[in-house]
Amino acid sequence: MSSKIRVIVTLEVTEGKKQDVLNILKPMSEQAKKREGVLSHDIYSSAQNPNELIIDHLWSSKELFNKHFNSPEAAKVRETINKLLAKPLQPKIYDEIT
Repeated sequence: MSSKIRVIVTLEVTEGKKQDVLNILKPMSEQAKKREGVLSHDIYSSAQNPNELIIDHLWSSKELFNKHFNSPEAAKVRETINKLLAKPLQPKIYDEIT
């Protein structure tokens, strides 16, 4: 049985594009919360840098996350969002310590 994983995605938004990115991320986050294996999916804005966002999601297994990450839908969202970022998004995956 797989253990839970946490995925933190850092986004550095191009100046003036934050609302455009949020307009994509908010509905995506609501849909993600309904996916198999998603335990939580939240978006945060940095208190120090108004152009930095993170997406913090917790998955029941790495396999279910990989299935989502490799889906055409997720690839399309990443492609769209990357055009609005100062640098490509940076996902980091953390394994649960049991």
